[in-house]
Formats: sequence, structure tokens, C-alpha cells
Amino acid sequence: MQDTFADLREALEGFRYDASVRTLVFTIARNKLNGHLRRIMRDRDRNADPGELSLATIGTSPSERIALKGKGRFLLSA
Repeated sequence: MQDTFADLREALEGFRYDASVRTLVFTIARNKLNGHLRRIMRDRDRNADPGELSLATIGTSPSERIALKGKGRFLLSA
């Protein structure tokens, strides 16, 4: 969360005020979340035995997708 606001502070320096600040905050938060998820998947893949992986373990589960959508809604309400 702190990284998101640090990036927001930097982004506001070159921000066009004809656009929505809400959109900017959401975009920065979404990019932070995507980067975090990529790191988790990369670390998990690096430590995994390829013979033990299945398509089910590689993708997100329905409950994980719902949780991610909930985080997005929370950020939009901020």
C-alpha cells in the first residue's frame, strides 16, 4: 500500500489534471498488484518440480479471482 502512494506522489508530478485522479490511483494499484502476483508465480515456478505442476496449480482458482476483484473494488472506493 505504501509503495502505491509513493508511486502516486511521483506520478502526480507529470499528471494531466484533465484526467481522473481516481483512475490514476486505480491504475497504479493494479500495476502493483499484478507485479506482486507475477513475483509470486515466478518464485513458485522457480522452486517447483515441473513434474509436480498441473494446469490447476498454475492458474488462479475461482476464489482467488473473486478475492482479486474484491481488492480492486476496495481500491476504487478509496
